[in-house]
Amino acid sequence: MNKARLETLTDGIIAIVATIMVLELKVPDTTSLDSLISEVPIFVAYISSYILVFLMWFMHHNLFMSAKRLTIKTYLYNALWLFFVTLIPFTNAWVGEGLGSSIHPIVYDVNVLLGTFAYQLLNQQIAKDYPDSGRTASYGQKDRIFLYIGCVASIAVAVFVPIVAIFMMTVILVLMAYRVLTVDMLG
Repeated sequence: MNKARLETLTDGIIAIVATIMVLELKVPDTTSLDSLISEVPIFVAYISSYILVFLMWFMHHNLFMSAKRLTIKTYLYNALWLFFVTLIPFTNAWVGEGLGSSIHPIVYDVNVLLGTFAYQLLNQQIAKDYPDSGRTASYGQKDRIFLYIGCVASIAVAVFVPIVAIFMMTVILVLMAYRVLTVDMLG
């Protein structure tokens, strides 16, 4: 199956997701500092989601460098992964609207967790189809375990202090971005 078509579709969907997310940011009603400060948690959620989308795009690009032709399973796992990617603007906006509620960051974190799992399935399928390629191994199990543990920890924190969970997930994703970019530059 044609790899370029899937990559083009995926790039287009990710671009739309990033655009929708930025359109969800609202300019404060007044010019007061309090009005701007009240938007900080929403902006932090946006930063977290932007880093997440960038990481997904970057890792997807690197993953597909090793593939020449794609199997049906690869298409299906990519579609499953894109489903969770397309939910990011919704979960991001919802987090911004429900700062005092535990369910909002929990839904966001569960989406990140399920998206990470779907990406792992995609990664494993390409590794299975192209076992001689070293590119799929550059973001290994340790990185995903860190993200899985981070998501679960953030969910646990969200039960008690939702706003801290938002900041926590942002820190986790910044660390992931640093790790992924460092591995790619050095590896």
